[in-house]
Amino acid sequence: MVKKIMMWGLFSVSFLSAGSAELNDKIFLRDALRDAEKNFTNITPRFGVSESFDVYRTLDMDLNGDGTMELVVAGTITDKDLNYVMAYYEDRGVWKHEVLNRGSGGGIVDFKAVDIDYDGKFEVYSILQDRDLKQSCRVFEFWAESETHFLELFRFDSKGGMSNSCNILLTQSGENSTYRIRIDEVEYPEDDLGDVKQKTYFYKLELQNFVLERFVSGRN
Repeated sequence: MVKKIMMWGLFSVSFLSAGSAELNDKIFLRDALRDAEKNFTNITPRFGVSESFDVYRTLDMDLNGDGTMELVVAGTITDKDLNYVMAYYEDRGVWKHEVLNRGSGGGIVDFKAVDIDYDGKFEVYSILQDRDLKQSCRVFEFWAESETHFLELFRFDSKGGMSNSCNILLTQSGENSTYRIRIDEVEYPEDDLGDVKQKTYFYKLELQNFVLERFVSGRN
């Protein structure tokens, strides 16, 4: 059984327990460092005073409606300037986790849980931006019965750099209307003689996968 224990001061870190285990920022730091060692170069896990996990936000909620609480946390390894979105779920009294998004430098642009397709289950939506202005957008749905537990519904990585800009939005035209992911990409010319190129993509969720619904391009 999972229960919420407390909200910790101004840091807004939600602690949940599963069996005898308790989630806290030290566990978030441990798991993020272990992932960083595998996915980023020149990373050495050092559980010292200089390293901490600065929590941006936590979502402690029943993602799939089965009566069991899950926890999704977004935050930063402060000493290394690495941003993470990690999801924790209970498996026979033990906390397990999966990394849903990661990035180096930059910051956390967006992070929330939304029932995108109105099926009673919440999807986890996140956007991270790295030090090169590259944005990574991910959408996951929790499937307790699957082997991976979190099913990736959408993945997009922008180009980044000073000659490109990107704006990613989860939008809907009105209350209870269909959600769409809108991506606006702008490519700037290398000199004053070139044109500014803009591309807009609209993605819609169909059968556990976002598909391209519409594409618009133009020049200025």
